[in-house]
Amino acid sequence: MYFEDLTTYRYYLPFELVEVRNVGWIDASQPYTKGEVPKSFVAKLHEIICLRQAPIDPRVNIIRGVHPCCLCGEDHIEIYCGVGNTILGMSEVWLPASKGYFASPSMVLHYIEAHEYAPPQEYVDAVMAFDLRRPFNAQELYDGLVAEQAE
Repeated sequence: MYFEDLTTYRYYLPFELVEVRNVGWIDASQPYTKGEVPKSFVAKLHEIICLRQAPIDPRVNIIRGVHPCCLCGEDHIEIYCGVGNTILGMSEVWLPASKGYFASPSMVLHYIEAHEYAPPQEYVDAVMAFDLRRPFNAQELYDGLVAEQAE
């Protein structure tokens, strides 16, 4: 699924969530920004993606299947998370931003590490600012925004 960076989120919704911006929904058929990103950013994003239970869970729309990498076709990409592994391509990752939120496929980490994807600076800033001690449940946030919009 392709969405241009910083466009309004509407993944499988009949309406937009104006508070949420897309980042990292790249595709082989579309050009994307390449470049180096700070190692500290990659490490922090890795740590965020490994979070998967209360009080901090940045995952949204968790699925039972796996979405393969749209660039190389790899369909089983695991990252080590200390006490176990996490498979990329099974969820979205939502993060608070300075204004609203960012929504990315969990594959964004693979795109950065393996395919030199360089996300917008606003996203890098949001990752670096993410408080790993403050409760955040992205699925509850998503459900609330969808319910508000559906009214």
